[in-house]
Amino acid sequence: MIRFEEALPELVRICEGAPGFADVKRACAVRDLRGRVRLVLDGRDAANLDLPSLQTSLESEIGHYFQGPIWRSDDGSPDERRLGQRLLEVGQAWQPIYRDPRTGENVSAPSDRWRKVERRLSKQAWLREAGEPTRPPWPLVRAVPAIVTFYSFKGGVGRTTALISCAWQLAEKGKSVVVVDLDLEAPGLASLLGAGLQRGVVDFLMDHIAADRAVLDGMASPASELGEAQRRVSVLPAGELNLPYLEKLARLDFNEDVPWEPKSEVRAQQGLKSLLKQIRAELKPEYIFLDARAGLHDVAGLSLHGLSHVDVLLSRASEQGFQGLDLMLQVLSNPKFRCVVAHAFAPAQRESEPDKAERAMFRQRVYESFRQYIYDKHYEDAEIPSEDAEDQPHSPVVLHQEEALRSISSVAAVKDFLFSSDYQRLCAKIQELCEPEPEDEG
Repeated sequence: MIRFEEALPELVRICEGAPGFADVKRACAVRDLRGRVRLVLDGRDAANLDLPSLQTSLESEIGHYFQGPIWRSDDGSPDERRLGQRLLEVGQAWQPIYRDPRTGENVSAPSDRWRKVERRLSKQAWLREAGEPTRPPWPLVRAVPAIVTFYSFKGGVGRTTALISCAWQLAEKGKSVVVVDLDLEAPGLASLLGAGLQRGVVDFLMDHIAADRAVLDGMASPASELGEAQRRVSVLPAGELNLPYLEKLARLDFNEDVPWEPKSEVRAQQGLKSLLKQIRAELKPEYIFLDARAGLHDVAGLSLHGLSHVDVLLSRASEQGFQGLDLMLQVLSNPKFRCVVAHAFAPAQRESEPDKAERAMFRQRVYESFRQYIYDKHYEDAEIPSEDAEDQPHSPVVLHQEEALRSISSVAAVKDFLFSSDYQRLCAKIQELCEPEPEDEG
């Protein structure tokens, strides 16, 4: 039985091998919300096609993943003709690759023939085209705040701890930081930092969606747990946890599939960008830190690929973590993206044999990921960095285990650990990445 991921390549292979299909100048593959694929053809080019035979082949070889009939832009009911024409117009330019069963080699279809429309229920932010640049609310130039997303594929790796440490360090250096809790399904950043919980991100988004209103309206609270540094660290909580919070959360659509506008931003994404612009205008920070939910949540995808200038990717030395990193780099695959990888929970006994072995294994595995998904795709052979290059994104910052940080009841009580040399290196790396490049300064 054919699998989901095989349906589109098989549709293209069967079509490209059909007599007369070489005359087709425009074809669109449409995959619906149920995962089924449909074929739309420009009727002006289909005169030499035996459409009944082609449809029989598609039904036979693709099976339940094919949805007939084949649509033509000049045939069927008026609604079907209009829809077929519209799909051919708005379909994303696509050069599919399929496997030739006779030779076993990959074949690229003609570059100007195919279009594609994907309908999805969620994860739109994770499914950007490979190499597509991220689009933060503003470019990273002088005199604007740098937006940094802290993310981990698996939970429990110290993501929020790392964010708090770096925000605190920057504050003690005289920098102003706003931290935003985007872990909307399991918020907790505000509680750790001793901030208020009355109004938060979900309230802002609801106001933006329902009433086109964009004001912070007292959302920001000082991080009272940070002592004197609270004057420079403002916290925007997710919101007050109660039944109305769930009602508001239930109305946030982070996908809003719009097939006619494949590049459009959904209302919730517009709301998040509006929130960041208001933070910049009203609070005027030098840094904005986003605490993104672990896993493949839509908000995390938006944070990494649509909001931030710099991504901090934390992982333990586990196969699950490495698989997550592989996926992140495939999605982020872009020669200019800025990120730092943190090796979380390295063995507590520094420079011991287990510590050295794990650090070497982690570094090698991260390099392999960067080599496969970033360097080999976007770098010339002469430019590909070596594994031991310390100034490259594959070179991880090591965060050793600290028993005191496993369960934090008071941030103030663990300040010494949050200011350890490990976390100082992480903060320094983030500061370095947040510096505008000369060509960005205009």
